[in-house]
Amino acid sequence: MKEMARDVQNRPHKPHPQQQNPRQLSASQRQRAYKRMRRQKRRQLLFYIFAFLAAVIVAIVLCLTVLFQITSIDVSGTTRYKASDIIDISGLHKGENLFLADTNGAEQKIQANFPYLSEVKVSRRLPARITIAVEDATIACVADWNGKYLLLDPTGKVLEVADQASGDVPVCEGLKVKSATVGKAVVLSDQSQLTLFSQVAQAVKDSGLSTTTSIDISDPYELKVICKNKVGNQMTLKLGNANYLSKKLRFAKATLDQKLSDSQAGTFDLSLVTQEKSLTFFSLDPAADSSASSGTSATSDTSQSASSAEESTSAD
Repeated sequence: MKEMARDVQNRPHKPHPQQQNPRQLSASQRQRAYKRMRRQKRRQLLFYIFAFLAAVIVAIVLCLTVLFQITSIDVSGTTRYKASDIIDISGLHKGENLFLADTNGAEQKIQANFPYLSEVKVSRRLPARITIAVEDATIACVADWNGKYLLLDPTGKVLEVADQASGDVPVCEGLKVKSATVGKAVVLSDQSQLTLFSQVAQAVKDSGLSTTTSIDISDPYELKVICKNKVGNQMTLKLGNANYLSKKLRFAKATLDQKLSDSQAGTFDLSLVTQEKSLTFFSLDPAADSSASSGTSATSDTSQSASSAEESTSAD
């Protein structure tokens, strides 16, 4: 027995196949082990990817069904329309998802149904609010069309087709209307007139000539604006062509407010106004002021005369 025990102890120990040293593995065995490790890592990576995607899908479903439901819809801005009417036309409703709400479609519906709105902006506000910012259009003038009267904004959009002309709205002379649809730009026989009209109307608006009674674009090289001074005497502003319209009308406004007396009326020729230097002529209407001499004229430099009345006389 002692000899057998000695033989067992003296026998070389064979390691278990799974505990073999990698250096003792054959090339094929090492390749198989490497492939097994790659498969395990790939399965782990796929598991993490699927888990992440499942979490994202659950979060999206919650956001679209439970979270971010619209709780309020607010209308801001100055407008003649009721806020409730604007909200109803928009098609937006409380309870629908904030991110699924069709804000672009809501803007188009509002603009199509409320022509007096010049600006409409529908925005999302976290966590669950919709704001509708609106602004009423400015009536630039009224134009005659087949016995009807078109109320136009400075861009030429038709705000209303009326049976009677409003006395406090400037009249547009020389506008050759072909067709008109409320809420859309007026269609003219000569579409180039629309650009010219927009330039003059916007310049009148920006200048602050609130007493304008007429805009005449019959001749693109002899544009005219007729307004009234503080006591109601008529002033004719000859603008020439469409160059530097804003500068011409700003200077006219400043001169009417600060350089001429309220009793004076006549024709103010601003057609020679340029970017660098401006030469203007005022012809007094003797009927408006009996003390004035017939045909009195005066010249002035725009950069000097307007400096005390306005901050800028820069070109258009």
